[in-house]
Amino acid sequence: MAKKRSRWQKVTIKGFEYIQVLIWFAQSKKEKKNRNAKREFLKRPDGSKKPFLEFAKKPAPDYHWRSDEETANLIEEAVDEVYKKYGLDPKKESVLGNAPIVLKGLTLSMVYKTFRSHIETKAAKKTGNARSKSTLREYDYGFENFTRVFGEVLVDQIPDHIQEDYAGAALLLQKSNGETYSPRTIRKFCVSMNTFFSWGNKRGMIPGKLISLDLPEVKRKIPRTFTEEALDSMERYLEAKIQEWSQKTSRKDARTSKAKLWRIRYRAFMLARYTGMRVAEIWSLRLHRIKVDQGPAKSCIELREINDIYGGRDKLGKEFRISFKTKSNQEENVNIGPKLFEFLKADKKSRGKNERWYLDRGDGSNWFVTANSLGDSFNKVVKECGFAGMAKRAHGFRSSLATKLTQESGIHVAFKQLRHASIETTIKAYVGDSTEAIQAALGKVENASQINDAKSVRLSDNLSEIDANDAKTKGRTIS
Repeated sequence: MAKKRSRWQKVTIKGFEYIQVLIWFAQSKKEKKNRNAKREFLKRPDGSKKPFLEFAKKPAPDYHWRSDEETANLIEEAVDEVYKKYGLDPKKESVLGNAPIVLKGLTLSMVYKTFRSHIETKAAKKTGNARSKSTLREYDYGFENFTRVFGEVLVDQIPDHIQEDYAGAALLLQKSNGETYSPRTIRKFCVSMNTFFSWGNKRGMIPGKLISLDLPEVKRKIPRTFTEEALDSMERYLEAKIQEWSQKTSRKDARTSKAKLWRIRYRAFMLARYTGMRVAEIWSLRLHRIKVDQGPAKSCIELREINDIYGGRDKLGKEFRISFKTKSNQEENVNIGPKLFEFLKADKKSRGKNERWYLDRGDGSNWFVTANSLGDSFNKVVKECGFAGMAKRAHGFRSSLATKLTQESGIHVAFKQLRHASIETTIKAYVGDSTEAIQAALGKVENASQINDAKSVRLSDNLSEIDANDAKTKGRTIS
């Protein structure tokens, strides 16, 4: 059984004793790290610290000392009020099940700290798993931007115009680089803030009508994709570079070489082009997760969570760690086509006994310390081949595959291969629908028609003759 933690302590300042409340629930990151409670002094109505003597001694005209039990009860009651102010159950040190007493002076920041502790320690309903660090950061960014727009807001004095005004004002906020936020980003902030408002409203910490921020409109952008010619050109370029540098000698004791670098880039390119895997998925892929030993029918790439495991040593010899989670927080499998199957099968046979990563240096170390480093490497290849700006950096390979799969086999196939939670994501964010693609699709429909072209022409000729006869008889009276 866990040891019961003290809720308050006496603190001596300049010879006077005061009561300091210890709150173990709504802690900051630093307080949690150092295992410290949030601390707050019991105060008088005027806001000044209330001395211990005022609890232990009755006021005039009595002026006699209270018993230790009476003093402790008075202090406990005052501590209860502080706990309630933070939306905590004084008896359980947890969020109140019923509506807490909202004291004057309670701010949204105070409520958010309690909310933040709640979502950090509770599993998400949708996935049943703990929220990732990136998800928690999204909530923090959303609240930070909200306070940039409206400042500190008291929960009992929230203006009515907040719902309508936030998105418009947030779109004008500048980031540290001087740029403004995109409507898509502000939309994410609105969604996270609406979750916070709903949570606080249900627990009585944000009283009144439920606040629901208006979401900004997000216009769909047709994703930019690489043409097949561009992808073929990049693949041939990488193969030529491997050939070129393989013929050059390097130091025997060299940990890396240009030939190895181009081979690594080629491996990454093959997965990006032919599976549509995300950069982080390729970067964190371990060799034993590539299943090509039981033939093409059972082949796949397994994506599994990696929790802070040894990634190797960088070029300076410094150790680094690798962590990875799928976007769905579930185990996922990526399908492999025939060409990629043959490539991966041969590639696996060529590996040394110490290699553990798909992008291994050869000694058990991942070539790239971070997923962003791999993204930069993709970008260099795209630039060197002259296709910079054609598509969105490394993610352009994913969009290109999605568009191609949709054109060849339909949107459902692309949705399955990209492993999206919703098919709407595949449609809105990944699949291009250029005029040329639509015209080509219409051409296929026309070519699939069962009506003979010659018959269509004869029918057209007959209609022309009828029209000509109508023109001759026009104006005559028919008896």
